[in-house]
Parts: sequence; structure tokens; C-alpha cells
Amino acid sequence: MEPDKREDKCPNEVLLKDCPVSIDQNLGITACGTEALFYEVLQEFSLTANKKMEEIKGYLEQQDIKNYTIQVHALKSSARLAGATELSELAAKLEACGLAGENEVIYKESDTLLQSYKQMAEDISDFLLNKQEKQNKPLIEPMILKNALVALKQVIENFDFDSGDYIMERLNKFTIPEEYVENFRKLKTLMTEVARDDIILLLNDVIHNMGKV
Repeated sequence: MEPDKREDKCPNEVLLKDCPVSIDQNLGITACGTEALFYEVLQEFSLTANKKMEEIKGYLEQQDIKNYTIQVHALKSSARLAGATELSELAAKLEACGLAGENEVIYKESDTLLQSYKQMAEDISDFLLNKQEKQNKPLIEPMILKNALVALKQVIENFDFDSGDYIMERLNKFTIPEEYVENFRKLKTLMTEVARDDIILLLNDVIHNMGKV
């Protein structure tokens, strides 16, 4: 009997043929081992980008080259797994400069690094959002979505992130109505960062604006 190859597929048979041109998907899939893992890496890359960029920028402003170098080393690896070859190579160059004490190059080229990082994260995020339409997920009804967000707010207020993650997993099985997609994307990022206070603020705003759906 031949081995079941379904585990190598992306969730809901998502095709990667529409990957951004800035992404070398063949390199990424090779580095990750499977298409499914590559898809997960793209999701993680998109969700954590804002926080990581702020950390890199912060260490640069503080002239903390040691921790800056640690962050660009991590970016070098994550960008390679995501198939972002040029970004990975630039991060590798700046990592080497950090280790060699070539601070002038770091201050000169870090803006380019951060701009490239930002653009790459946006490209991947747009790609993932567009893929949602091709996953044949049922469209969630606004009332069900609101009830889920109210429940999510309650468990996060109680510091129960395990239950919060479960609710998010359930919501990910549905297509989110277009008017809520941007806030849902922010919510996913905040959940990844375990940013409790910001999650509650966002949920309060979204739930209030949903009114009596």
C-alpha cells in the first residue's frame, strides 16, 4: 500500500501556485520539507512580522548591536524558510556586520531591511487572505461570529489562552465576512503575541461596532 500523501498538502487543499513573485516557493518548500509546513511558515511569518520589525528597529535606535544581531539572525532563518531569498541574504549580510563590528553598514542598510521585511509580510498576508476564498470554507453568519468574539473576550479576560486558541481554531474553519477581515487579521496577530490588553481593546471595539447583528 502506498503511503498516504495527504499530509503533505496544505490545509483544505490550498494551492500555492499564486504565491507572490517575491517568494521562491520551491526553495521554501524544500527548506521546510512539505507544502503544508511551508504554508504554516508563511502564516507565522505574516503574523509575527510587525512585532519582529519593532524589535529590530528598537535595538537599532538603542544602538544595541548585540541584540540587533540576534534578531537579524532569526530573520535570516525565518525568511529562508519562507522562500524570501533576498530578504534572507540581506539579513545574513547585516548579521555578519554585527558580528564584525561594522556598525556603519548596519545603520546605512537597516532601513532597506525593514522596508523589505514590511513589503514581504504584506505580500504574504495578501496572499493568505486571497487564498481564503479558494478554500471552500462556509461563510460564518455575523451573529455566530459575534457570539464567538464575545466568548473569546471572556476567556482572554480570564487569562485562558488555551480556550482562546481553541475558539480561534474554530473560527479559522470559516470564511470571515469581508467587513471583518482586517480586524480578524489584527486579532490573529495579537493572539500570536499573547497581547491580552490589546486583544480585549480590539474585541470591545469590534463587538460594539457589530451592534445588533
